[in-house]
Amino acid sequence: MIIDVGSSSVGACFLERQPGHKPVLSFVKRVPIGKGTEETRENIAQLAVGSLTTLLKDYEQQARPGAVRMVLASPWYASRIKFVTSKAEKPVKISRASIVNTVREYRTKEGAAEAALSGTPMESMVTQVYVNGYPTALKHSVFGTTLRLHLYESAADAAFLERARAAVLKVFPSVKLTFHSFPLLAFIVLRDIRDEENFTFVDAGGEVTDVAVVHRDSLRFLGTFPKGSLFLVRAVASGKSNADSASRLSLYARDELSPQEEAVFKKSFDDAIAPWVKDYVDTIAVAQTDTAIPQTTFIAADVEELRWFGRVIESVRGVFPARPILMSPDFFQAHIALGESASYDAFLSVGALFAYEKGEALLQA
Repeated sequence: MIIDVGSSSVGACFLERQPGHKPVLSFVKRVPIGKGTEETRENIAQLAVGSLTTLLKDYEQQARPGAVRMVLASPWYASRIKFVTSKAEKPVKISRASIVNTVREYRTKEGAAEAALSGTPMESMVTQVYVNGYPTALKHSVFGTTLRLHLYESAADAAFLERARAAVLKVFPSVKLTFHSFPLLAFIVLRDIRDEENFTFVDAGGEVTDVAVVHRDSLRFLGTFPKGSLFLVRAVASGKSNADSASRLSLYARDELSPQEEAVFKKSFDDAIAPWVKDYVDTIAVAQTDTAIPQTTFIAADVEELRWFGRVIESVRGVFPARPILMSPDFFQAHIALGESASYDAFLSVGALFAYEKGEALLQA
């Protein structure tokens, strides 16, 4: 079973493994995270767990899954990328055991000087290995003087994880439950199914936007800012209902407004997206200080929002290269099959493909 906890909704599905065939998703459901009277982090966390509990009730009569993978998007996790280097004066034998030892030494040396991520650790994985400056999978031992690791670490609030765990175990007692962060899974899945070594990934669903930059098969940058697609829907609404705003955005994206309506709406659209574009450009500018910005940009959001979000990315073409590729239902058709009561969901599809193809294939540190 795959569960996705986003900033504005919670989704779930069953994943069926069929050897030699595409993974099959069934019983796909998604519910919104409600609005409370207080916008505190604690209040929002309670609402998110409440939505998770409501969602899981629909699965009480279903067969118990063999395992549950819960994937967290912002703001439910914190993450970072660390570059860890070990050098020797003479060539030494470097193996996967060397990676474990290098990370252990790094944590021992840096532990006192650098605070750990706040919360309970979720993931600690080496996403890229370089020996003497060259990337290697270390399937076999090699000799070298310099070992450089790209280490991805994530953590989440302990109380939030415990509440989420309790909600799952109430419906599926004793099931194996693991927690993941969405950017790491998206990096792995996009890199593999698209055979791309350079790309930017934008998760603009809900209330928060996450940006990840991948260069030469390595996750090089992570950034986030508190404006997602729903911020844009509200900004375009300008006093009208969000439903009306979303409808007009869809018509605009499909070029179904009259010339007069489009001229008026484009002005409102440009004004509404300006704050989002500024934050995005600022985030990419920070990334650019450390890595090249790829041409390809994959965009994930809810299906309705994807219809117009590509135009938002296109608005930054004059500042940074952007070849937007929307992670629409068509994006996954070659890799995902739909079973009973199922529809395509970008976030659940990423979690399913990771679980199906990769599992624990990365080097855990």
